[in-house]
Amino acid sequence: MSGFRIETATFDQCWKEIKNRLLPMPRLYHWSAAGRAKDFSKIVEVGVTGVVVGTSKGTRSVPRSDFEAIFPLWPNYRDGKLQRHMLSFCVNSTYVISIFHWLEQQPISTQEGEHERHD
Repeated sequence: MSGFRIETATFDQCWKEIKNRLLPMPRLYHWSAAGRAKDFSKIVEVGVTGVVVGTSKGTRSVPRSDFEAIFPLWPNYRDGKLQRHMLSFCVNSTYVISIFHWLEQQPISTQEGEHERHD
């Protein structure tokens, strides 16, 4: 893995990376550690307070607090040490883990602030 490493960052650093790098896109494929996720969502908006995703049922707000709740559990889930049902306390966990996975797959910027956005 050559992208942003969540386990070496604070949540504030991780949230800053999400805000600066995640842009609206027509398809963000869902991800699961077990490899069973087959669906996708649209990233509609990325803001200070959360991410708005488009689903087959309309738009859905995924608040920053959901990312913060799953943040400490992510490395163990990603590495298969924590089962998926342990994240079910968060109704938006599918979107959060898919965005965390997406973030870790992105190449690290070679220039400081290259992807920075100011909302």
